[in-house]
Amino acid sequence: MIWLLDTDTVINMIRGLNLVSPRNLKQVALHKQGHRIFDRARKYSALGDEVALSAITVAELEFGARRSRQYERERSLLQRILLPFIHLDFEAKECAVSYGKIRHDFGGSRLHHRKS
Repeated sequence: MIWLLDTDTVINMIRGLNLVSPRNLKQVALHKQGHRIFDRARKYSALGDEVALSAITVAELEFGARRSRQYERERSLLQRILLPFIHLDFEAKECAVSYGKIRHDFGGSRLHHRKS
């Protein structure tokens, strides 16, 4: 079986795993959620299932990294976190980097639509 993680799930996992010492109940809940997602992904992988990310999820994470003030640090962290997952692609890695750069260069998180 293939388990496909969406962008929000991966972001929650990353945020939860990054909380080393949660300071309040909200952070404790996020920390637990991050570990629960990670542990479940590892469990399914150990059972022979595939835990995967779509090219779109990888692209959205790349865009998020580019929006940060510390792109190189975020990109390095992202590469390590994404390493164990299968990437379902149309050349996911190259497309993701291109997508993130285009969205960053465009200047925002939302695409603007002009009414005719």
